[in-house]
Amino acid sequence: MYRVVGHPTEQLQLPTVDPESHAAKMEKNHFNSAETAVHIIPLMLLLCAVILWVFSGPAR
Repeated sequence: MYRVVGHPTEQLQLPTVDPESHAAKMEKNHFNSAETAVHIIPLMLLLCAVILWVFSGPAR
């Protein structure tokens, strides 16, 4: 699906994007998973720090 843009003598055709297409849905899912990972990474770092703190102790 193409849309004609510009002066009729130029006939420049640009592709259009269907927001309901399979590719658009896959890209949206990719962004959603990236947003989730951004929030999970700090939690994992905090969990690792707590585990290291709990299991670290003075040497006997």
